[in-house]
Parts: sequence; C-alpha cells; structure tokens
Amino acid sequence: MQDLFRLSANKGAVAFSMSFYEIYGGKIIDLLNNKKKLQVMEDANNRIQIQGLEEKEAASMEEMMEIINYGHSVRTTHCTAANDTSSRSHAVCQIFVREG
Repeated sequence: MQDLFRLSANKGAVAFSMSFYEIYGGKIIDLLNNKKKLQVMEDANNRIQIQGLEEKEAASMEEMMEIINYGHSVRTTHCTAANDTSSRSHAVCQIFVREG
C-alpha cells in the first residue's frame, strides 16, 4: 500500500477503491455490503464479472487498512480442533487504481 500511494504521488489525480468478497460453500459473498450474496457471470468478451460487488473509496493507507480489517472481521469463521477462529472461506481483496 505504501508503494501504491508513493507511486501515485507522481501521477497527479489518482483514485483508489477496493472491493472485498469471500467464496464460501460455493457462494460469493460481499464483505463490504452486509454479506450480500453475489452472482458470478461471464460477459460477452468471456470475462468473469461479479454482479453487484460493492466498491469503497480509500483516500489513504489508513482507510485501506480499515476496509481490509472490516472485511476480515465479517468473514465466515468456525471453531476447529486446531484453531478457534479458523477461516472457512477464501477472501479476495481487490484494489482499483484509476487515473484522472
């Protein structure tokens, strides 16, 4: 994150936003939008699109960390023999960088 903000300082107007979702039990769940269930679809160009995925703007490294920490806090966890708070999902955090 430090590198992103450091490099963007030389580019002028750069905006960052983030999405964060989990894959759990064959479902895609938006961690930044009240755990809303999402649909995965393929567009006309054969690219995978996640319909309805929330994006949050992040104007600083601190805001990025807050978004990441929040996403982790709402992930699905369950107690296992090895770990009291074992994650039962895969999480994907995306950072979008837009110039202009």
